[in-house]
Order: sequence, then C-alpha cells, then structure tokens
Amino acid sequence: MAEGKLSHEYSCIVLQRRYIISSIARVSSADIFDKQRYPEKQRGQMNTTTSFDSSTLKRSSPLFWFTLLIPVAIIGIGINIIFNPVGASTAYGIPIHDPAAFPFMWVKGIRDIFSGLVVLTFLLKGDRRTTAILFAIAVFIPVGDGFVILGHLGFAPPIFIHWGTALYMMVVAAFLLRRKSA
Repeated sequence: MAEGKLSHEYSCIVLQRRYIISSIARVSSADIFDKQRYPEKQRGQMNTTTSFDSSTLKRSSPLFWFTLLIPVAIIGIGINIIFNPVGASTAYGIPIHDPAAFPFMWVKGIRDIFSGLVVLTFLLKGDRRTTAILFAIAVFIPVGDGFVILGHLGFAPPIFIHWGTALYMMVVAAFLLRRKSA
C-alpha cells in the first residue's frame, strides 16, 4: 500500500516537472524582448530614470569631498578598532582593557569598514540619490552611539564627537537630498 502511494507521489512530481519545463521551453527570447509588448527592453536596456533628482555627484564638487570625509573616516576607525582595540575603545568613549572583549571590538571594526565601503561605493560611482539615502539612514549610527555614551558616562566629551558627527551627516545628507533649481 505504501509503495503504491509513493509511486503515485513520484509520478505526480515527474508530471509537474515536465509541465514546468515545457512551459519554460515555450517562451522564446523573441517573446521576452518583443518591442511591442516590452518597449523599454531593447537589447538589455531599460529606462531607469525617476522623477527624483538623479544628477551625479561630481568629484570636483565640494559636496563630494564633504561627503567623502565620513566613509573614509569610518573605514579608518574600523581598521584602528581591529589593530588597536584598547586605544579605539578609549577614543570611542568606553575603554575596554579585557582581552576577552576584543572579538566584539573586531566585529565592530569589520562592520565599520563595511559601512564605509557601502557608502564609498555609491559615492565614487557618483550616485547622488543612493548616497544621500544611505547617508541619511546612517545618521542613526552616531546618534545611537551618543546614547550609549550618555547611558554609560553621562555628558562626557565623547558624546559630542558622536552627536557632532550626526549633525555633520544630517547637514551633508540635506544638501545631497536637495533638488537642484531648474
């Protein structure tokens, strides 16, 4: 009885696979790139313009250099955390001297490097809109860091570094998000 049930399930699976394969085979490349049905797809090109300001951010622009400062700095901080966890944690505002905590610092360093590379990639590509959105979202990182310092040390000097960075990033993000006057 069980053998008959298994063979019935197996034959159903085989039939389903044959149906899927035959459906896929019926679709030809001419159907996919048919100019009348898909006018935006012509030889692999698609219209990607949006109503949002999609201007590029040129390297000759002062805004490019003001934006570049943050990802380069965060990559440098990440490298410092990996190679100098004691000094980096002290500069952050919460000194860590226990070697058992170093792996957590190294994880933070790797994430800082990654965060900087993500923003840097779109910035160097000149993608103003994506850079602006990433920059605006990333403001939460130094704000959150400031709250960690506030909870641990109170209004100690490192809080001003974190919240000053957040303020700087908000101003730069506002300029990046600003539409150019026509």
